[in-house]
Amino acid sequence: MTLRSLVVFGVFAPLLCSGCNKSSDTDSSDTETGTEAPGTVTSSTIFAISEDGGLVEHEGMEMNIPAGALTEEIEITVNTIAGGVAGYETYPQRYLFEPDGRVFETAVEITIPFDGTEGEATLFWSGPDASGYQRLDSTVSGSTLVGRVTHLSEGFVASGIDYDDDINVADGDESVRIPGLWR
Repeated sequence: MTLRSLVVFGVFAPLLCSGCNKSSDTDSSDTETGTEAPGTVTSSTIFAISEDGGLVEHEGMEMNIPAGALTEEIEITVNTIAGGVAGYETYPQRYLFEPDGRVFETAVEITIPFDGTEGEATLFWSGPDASGYQRLDSTVSGSTLVGRVTHLSEGFVASGIDYDDDINVADGDESVRIPGLWR
């Protein structure tokens, strides 16, 4: 292969797979402690999802996007983030879904595995305006939590036992706040 062929291939090869499911892992270990710095992306997966819907899977997490939840094909990136969130007892994975703030036409189901106390496990999701986290309605079965979300942002499973804000329920096409309801 000539140098010119390599340059042309290097420019167009990524475009050939722009609609494919892609995956890349980022290792950002702290060489002194052997652990990742809090807030560091430890792995990522990218999915092309169309208006026909699809399944987004990353390290045991699943997001089932039904047909009609999107009005056009988009790339959804799922990042695993190291460390917990200040003020929360996280169980232990934390995810960032991008494009952050992208709103679905209808709620989508998310299933997240966790390692924590089953009776306390609660889904927390950052608000569309990135002003903190909302506790969302969810169900737990063994070490898996299932909930519904209306937009892409940051989410995690944490203990909800000492959390006293209202709970949000994704009800069809909108979120409904239920005062004082826990789980």
